[in-house]
Amino acid sequence: QAARVTADETPVNETAPAAPEPQNPGIPPAPVVASPGGEQKTQPAEPVRLKARQRKVKSPFATQLHAGTLARLEWIKAHGYVITDTVDEAINRYLDDAGIPKPDRNDRMP
Repeated sequence: QAARVTADETPVNETAPAAPEPQNPGIPPAPVVASPGGEQKTQPAEPVRLKARQRKVKSPFATQLHAGTLARLEWIKAHGYVITDTVDEAINRYLDDAGIPKPDRNDRMP
């Protein structure tokens, strides 16, 4: 149970300052930094920097798939796998098994 404070438990001239409630409970407050003069200032956190992917350029590939195939792809996505990479690997394995030659390092066919 939550603790309750009644008028009988609080001395007359002694009141605790109320802490401000966070505006969004899911976001932590900005860090507090003390300046050289001893004052405290709230400094906004640095923005998050995402690294760019270091992969080959991808091109869109559209096709019609059976409902069962789409369901399997949705399962892959639901379990945290990347659909684009999974489909690319599957097509390349199929082409390798069929004996289709691989492109050179500049993605040009022989």
